[in-house]
Amino acid sequence: MCFTPNGGQICVISVRIDEYRNGVLINTYFREMQIVISGSCTNSPPSSSANPTCGNLGGFVNLSGGPTVQQTGPNSVTMCPGDNVNFQILFSDPEGDNISVSSNSNQSLPGSSFNVTCQNCQNPTATFNWTPTAQDSGLNVFTVTVQDDACPISGTQYYTYNIYVFDGVTASPDDTICGNQGAQLSASGGNNFNWTVLSGDPIVVGQNFSCNPCANPVATPSVTTTYVVTNPTMASCSNTDTVTVYVVPDFQMTLTASDSAVCLNDLVQLNVAYNPAGSYSQVWSPASGLNNNTIPNPIDTMGSAGSNWVSVTATSSQGCVKTDSLEILVSPNIKPTINVAAQDTLLNCGLNPTTQLEVQYGNPIPTSCGLSANNQCVGGSSQVQIGNGTGLLSSTTYPAPFGNWYTGARHQILYLATELQAAGFTAGKITSIAFNVGQINGISTYPNFEVRMKCTNSTQLSNWETGTVVVAPAQTINIATGWVTIPLTNAYDWDGTSNLLIETCFDLYQGSSNYTSNSPTYYTTTTFNSVLYYRSDGGGVCYGGTPTPSADRPNILFTVCNANADTSYFSYSWTPNMWINNTTIPNPEVTPQDTITYTVVVTDTLGGCADTASLLINLCCISPNVTTTDALCYGDTSGTISINPTNISGVTNYNFYITDSVTNTIIDSAIALPNTVFNVSEGTYIVTVDDGFGCMNDTTVYIGQPDSITLILSQDTTICLTGAANLSATSTGGTPSYTYLWNTSQTDSNIIVTPMLDTYYSVTVTDANSCSKTDSILVTLHPPIIVNNIPNDSICPDDFIYVKANANGGFGALNYTWYNNWNNIATGDSLIYQIPNDNSNICVVVTDQCETPADTACFLVNWYPIDNPLISVDTNGGCYPVTIRFTPLNHLTDSIVWNMGDGQPSFHSDTAFNYTFVSPDCYDILVTSYSPAGCTADSLYNNFVCAYDYPTADFIADPDSSDLLNTEVTFHNLSNGGVYYYWYFNYDSIPVVQSTDENPTYTYPDNKPDDYTVMLVVTNQYNCKDSIMKRVVMTSEYALYVPNSFTPNGDGKNELFFIKGNSISEEDFTLRIYDRWGHLLFETHDINEGWDGTYQGKLVQTGTYIWDVELKELYTPRRHHHTGHVNLLK
Repeated sequence: MCFTPNGGQICVISVRIDEYRNGVLINTYFREMQIVISGSCTNSPPSSSANPTCGNLGGFVNLSGGPTVQQTGPNSVTMCPGDNVNFQILFSDPEGDNISVSSNSNQSLPGSSFNVTCQNCQNPTATFNWTPTAQDSGLNVFTVTVQDDACPISGTQYYTYNIYVFDGVTASPDDTICGNQGAQLSASGGNNFNWTVLSGDPIVVGQNFSCNPCANPVATPSVTTTYVVTNPTMASCSNTDTVTVYVVPDFQMTLTASDSAVCLNDLVQLNVAYNPAGSYSQVWSPASGLNNNTIPNPIDTMGSAGSNWVSVTATSSQGCVKTDSLEILVSPNIKPTINVAAQDTLLNCGLNPTTQLEVQYGNPIPTSCGLSANNQCVGGSSQVQIGNGTGLLSSTTYPAPFGNWYTGARHQILYLATELQAAGFTAGKITSIAFNVGQINGISTYPNFEVRMKCTNSTQLSNWETGTVVVAPAQTINIATGWVTIPLTNAYDWDGTSNLLIETCFDLYQGSSNYTSNSPTYYTTTTFNSVLYYRSDGGGVCYGGTPTPSADRPNILFTVCNANADTSYFSYSWTPNMWINNTTIPNPEVTPQDTITYTVVVTDTLGGCADTASLLINLCCISPNVTTTDALCYGDTSGTISINPTNISGVTNYNFYITDSVTNTIIDSAIALPNTVFNVSEGTYIVTVDDGFGCMNDTTVYIGQPDSITLILSQDTTICLTGAANLSATSTGGTPSYTYLWNTSQTDSNIIVTPMLDTYYSVTVTDANSCSKTDSILVTLHPPIIVNNIPNDSICPDDFIYVKANANGGFGALNYTWYNNWNNIATGDSLIYQIPNDNSNICVVVTDQCETPADTACFLVNWYPIDNPLISVDTNGGCYPVTIRFTPLNHLTDSIVWNMGDGQPSFHSDTAFNYTFVSPDCYDILVTSYSPAGCTADSLYNNFVCAYDYPTADFIADPDSSDLLNTEVTFHNLSNGGVYYYWYFNYDSIPVVQSTDENPTYTYPDNKPDDYTVMLVVTNQYNCKDSIMKRVVMTSEYALYVPNSFTPNGDGKNELFFIKGNSISEEDFTLRIYDRWGHLLFETHDINEGWDGTYQGKLVQTGTYIWDVELKELYTPRRHHHTGHVNLLK
């Protein structure tokens, strides 16, 4: 299913799966998948040779291969088996991100290759190559995953490619037969097969060919024959294949054994003979118990009772393979392994010599695990091998008992009781172990190699097992390829029921590196964790360390003492029948009268297996005369034994032997007597005197010694690096008083040390007899604090980083302190921090609860390259409305978004532009850069540009109207927002500034009345202006002159009646003339127009008339109304 979402959403897709059996619905399953589609993604995923579409079609190019290879779709190929197909897939990313490419082709199409060139670059190329076989017929699908490195959300795309391989005929592999043997043939790739002969013996069905046509015939050709198998119904691919049956000469082999019925653990010589003689190879089976399973005459240790079949597979030089086998019957009883002992084999002739003989049955079967009482094997030994794997680990891989890739290594290896019992080891004494070295890659000499053992109930290993005992103290082991045997200084008893743990350890650390490579041993992989190992270059590897489990267990070879048989089926026969009370019991009593040898034959009545042993009984009359002195110190050899025998019967030269009664070791011997032996340690000794003629006698003496010096030390301790440890030593035993000497040259019983690495501190105590004891205390150090590296990071400016520090070592809880350029910024193992400025060096310092030196991890946090945007303007302000040109200075490839601070929406512009501010204010300009990586940076320019308001001009004149007698006027400035004032007192006539005072006084001319225009221009600090005009009036004194008569008689004198005056407005003037009856005779609004004495064009009569005048003063708002009489005369 494929879909292309058209927006952010959360989808749930449900899939129903119906299961049918024979056309009947038997079950239904539902599966749901949630798909979250983010609507905020801006990153496009990478694509292959074609754009991604539904169905994940990615396409490929450069298709090549065999003749049957055909491209059937953008992502599909068909072909026949055996042909090769090769094509390339090209990748790209819309944003130019780097691309990583991976595929599951190696898992889906075994044998294919998928190689990528230019991995993690912008345009990688993948090359696919495959040659399918007939077993790959059908649809083969592999997937390609491509992912870009976009941050923070990467883009991922998946493509599937289909290769359909048609069926092809495939024959079975070539085969080899001997003489007239048959070969089983087979064919696959269809269901209709016909067989023919290409060369060799013709097919005769029923004689040399079992069936035809068929898929699985048996062929018995007389000569080497090549058969052709054909499927005639197959047309798309090759419908034939060949198989060759090689016929080689037959041979005969004869298999023999030295015995066909033996006792348990007996050795049997096997042999195979060939006819005709020639070059043959052979493999014997089972290999367990054989000294070599590839030679013609191996020796087999029969460790399993009952019927044992041994087979051998032989191959001639021509390739003929034959197998034969024989049966060996093994008695359930082990062949008796006996020894004869006596209470005393040296009898004194003067004391009625009597002793009891006793048959000892080989090695006692231990009932518990632990160190053996001695290392002796009575009746011989045998070997038990656990593990026959042939695998070898590399020269740097563990487990490796002889692994020197590190300077030291400790191993604990577990062998189960069931495995030991299956190998024929039921219980007994272990005297040596061996590991099978396959290669020598490093040193061949391993000093300080120690072996420990223990029994355990554990069936697998997870933690170090404690309670092991030393069976081979630290020694030098030389290794070579093959079985490397390590003798056990202290043999170990195994109880037959417990699981057995082997521990090996060596430490070559000498204060500096001393390592090469591992010499691997052959191993067998177990189904459980059978090995623990720890390796280190730091010393002290044998005393601790965290183990690593493994199931690759080294093969091991135990040397064990032969076990006993069941004595209830034994019969006994003693000879000679002299001075013996019973010759058919295992423990007869004898009273010899002369030196005599007794021999016993012990026979297993069930299996007929027998063993013989003899014992010499001597009579002796010599009496040793021994004196001793004790040792001065516990464990030293300062004791003496002095011998001066009696009853020597005239013999001048006697042999004497001083034997350690525990180890049965002769510590001294001589011929001349008397004699004194020096340098004897504490213990019980047998002093034997021999006259050289078979007569000897002995006595037991004890050499004493003081108590052992007990050195009591303080416990091993662990401290922190640069810390101090208090060490103490006290002593008991020996001979007081005591002195102390530490390997630090200090002589106090208590000292303080401050090691810089794990160190053993040894101290030697010496008593009054100069006896000494040395012991040591291990002072280990808590591991150093180690902080894991923190990778560098890159973020956008002002983003937060999220970091977690991982540290180990030290003591107690760890303390984490974070620094930015060494300024403390936080504590705790996690850091959430906003980078305050440019690139930062972030460090975490980790300390612990004691003196361990701190460790530091630093990493660099780089900002993505984005600068705070810089801008410029052609001006920072003006009177509103003001238009300003803005220019971005450093945006480069960034995108710029502007917010002009005037409430209008933000907008995008990467180039210079003009912007008009229409309201008075100072504006904050916010400029934001968006980088291609998605980072943002902004710059806020506070009050960056201003649209300045205008001042308000206003004033009053005091007075605003006056006469020529009072021409001084004071102007009161009522303006707001002004800084500078420019006064024009007579703007109409004199348009120049006459004063810049805020409240000036001005005197107008006193000789001329006038109406003055006063203008005030107010300017603020931003040169924004306002103005206002008002009027100031200067008048003369108001006066009205009216004549009382006039003479309109035509003489040219005093012809008109008109009114004159001062400060009369010509614009607001009315003159009316009435007769005595109130009739209006004349009216004018022009002060300069007079009445000529007429009414309707005719001169009126002489008489008195009434005049009426209404007027306004010229410079004031005052109005006047006057009435009077005028006489008209002729």
